[in-house]
Amino acid sequence: MSVQLVLGYSLTAIKLRDAAPDFVVDRFPALHKPAVLLFLSFNKMAQRFFGTHCASRLNPLSNSCFQRRIVNFDLHLWFLAVYIQPKGHAAVCHGLREPYVIPTPLRRFKRPGNSGPPASAYPEGRSIRDSMYPLKKGKTASQAHVALPEGTFEEEHGRKGFYGKSAHLYHAHPPTGWIRFEGKLRPHCFDLNQLAAGDLNDPNGMPAPFLGNNDVTLYVSRRSEPMPFYYRNADGDELLFVHRGHGRIETDFGPLDFEKGDYIIIPRAVTYRLLPESRDNFFLIIQSKTEFDQPEKGLLGQHALYDPGVIVTPEPAPQLDDNREWEVRIKVDDELSTIVYPFNPMDVVGWKGDLTVWKINMRDIRPVMSHRAHLPPSAHTTFVTGGAVVCSFLPRPLEQDEDALRVPFYHRNTDYDEFLFYHDGDFFSRDNIKAGMATLHPRGIHHGPHPKALANQKKRTHTDEYAVMLDGLNPIRVLPAGEAVEWKEYWMSWMDKT
Repeated sequence: MSVQLVLGYSLTAIKLRDAAPDFVVDRFPALHKPAVLLFLSFNKMAQRFFGTHCASRLNPLSNSCFQRRIVNFDLHLWFLAVYIQPKGHAAVCHGLREPYVIPTPLRRFKRPGNSGPPASAYPEGRSIRDSMYPLKKGKTASQAHVALPEGTFEEEHGRKGFYGKSAHLYHAHPPTGWIRFEGKLRPHCFDLNQLAAGDLNDPNGMPAPFLGNNDVTLYVSRRSEPMPFYYRNADGDELLFVHRGHGRIETDFGPLDFEKGDYIIIPRAVTYRLLPESRDNFFLIIQSKTEFDQPEKGLLGQHALYDPGVIVTPEPAPQLDDNREWEVRIKVDDELSTIVYPFNPMDVVGWKGDLTVWKINMRDIRPVMSHRAHLPPSAHTTFVTGGAVVCSFLPRPLEQDEDALRVPFYHRNTDYDEFLFYHDGDFFSRDNIKAGMATLHPRGIHHGPHPKALANQKKRTHTDEYAVMLDGLNPIRVLPAGEAVEWKEYWMSWMDKT
């Protein structure tokens, strides 16, 4: 038995150990099993290498690297194919944006050269993206968002937000050039400055929910006075964004000062109390059923987007001399229950672990940029959570290449609903939008720059906007508080007024 053959078997087993849970060494010929097992036992580094890449399955920036490695090691999949064909088995690697499927039934074929497997190895319905070269029909640009054909309007029709397969369509008219909407589906705009949250004038009031689905709920808090109680949300984790105001938040882990532009992560069931020091305060709160995590940064490195060194965590500050009665309100299933203590519950004298309250300010985020091509919103991911991605848009130089698009491209965002909260600055891609407003673009209909922004894009050299975007995997519903402050004619803002 040749060393080359054993190496091929062994690397295949290492690579697919996570990809196919029911994959076993027994699928190799009996003669080769001892050599394969011996090789695997001395291959910890290879296991760790491939395991690291498989663990990056949620990372849109590293998946392309992983896919290239998969393609480079197709030879080992072919070794495997010879022995799992009789079982009619399909091995799937979930690290890819699309599952890497070994087709069933598999074909036996000879070892090829460096050009990769023949096209016949991938039958119709294949799901590996690298096996399908992009097709071009008619008048198109050579690259997305660059050098559009004269008189055309580019649309990105994509899947899985901006992480999946996509096609670019070149229209003779703007995809948002509609003149009428019928039915419930339409773009929404809300002036959240007008939303009457219950805590604006009542210290015992609560934030107002205005959008939501089964994964996330969005609230506005306008709290102008310190909370006279402590609060514990057992329904989900919270991401609290400070649009206006400053003060302090007391938590089980200790206090944190907050200011405009802060993102504060509050894990599920943490007890806390907001103590604003200003009167005009505005908090956008995103509640999620799962944790808010930092994004995988892949090829950009751990210091990209924001260096973990700028994250702030609280120091214990127990209030041991406060023996007044304190109320703790606990939210479960959107209902409040109350516990009363004869002492201040902020009595933690120390803590350790990797679960805590933490914060980062928007000014510490360093946006990823390209001077030659317009990057998709996914490049600006700040947090990920189950069923949603949160991005931050910040001032940056616009693309310098004469052929590059400088405004957001038209897209349908087929699998996600897109929420955008306008925090500060000049939102030149949208007309009649000011700070404190928000938009919701549901799946199925286009959105993109307004006509004036598209016409004037070459006159701008940089953006001057701060915004928070949330892409929701499941349809986001408008709640009564949102309906009360909706600009119903927002869909008309794309209509040419000339």
